[in-house]
Amino acid sequence: MKKFLPFLIALFAGIAQGYSLAPANEWLQLAALAVLFFIFAGLRTAKAGFLAGLFFGIGWFVTSLAWLYVSVHDYGYQPPVFAAFVVFIFSCYLALYPAMYVTIMYIVRWLNAYLPYFRSILSKKFMHTLPFCLFYFTGFHCPKIHSHYTCCLFVCQTV
Repeated sequence: MKKFLPFLIALFAGIAQGYSLAPANEWLQLAALAVLFFIFAGLRTAKAGFLAGLFFGIGWFVTSLAWLYVSVHDYGYQPPVFAAFVVFIFSCYLALYPAMYVTIMYIVRWLNAYLPYFRSILSKKFMHTLPFCLFYFTGFHCPKIHSHYTCCLFVCQTV
């Protein structure tokens, strides 16, 4: 159970990220991202980073895209199980972006220990990829997360 605890915490941090949208305050989002990067700092492998990012993304997108269930079920006249399945599969697809992002940041952090100038080259290129990838590959615009990811990644890269 101890082995799965960081991934479970990442899932709950993703759920908190999803609930930090419009009616909630931004402090919940900052807390969720802080938990994610606290987990990220303790990971030992890139595979663990990928899984933590995946669980975070699944929790985030399942909660923030719950409105798609209503669209598919009520307006698309689909059965409830199918509507929930569609939302979950779409959320898993979108969760690949935070998973790849955390994996890339883990690799960059690992390479920083061996190549001191690597940080200035690659960190500027990958600093803003997640919000732009989410917009260009899915059509969903996420301007709220842009500044928080930038701030958290700057702190995370200096660890």
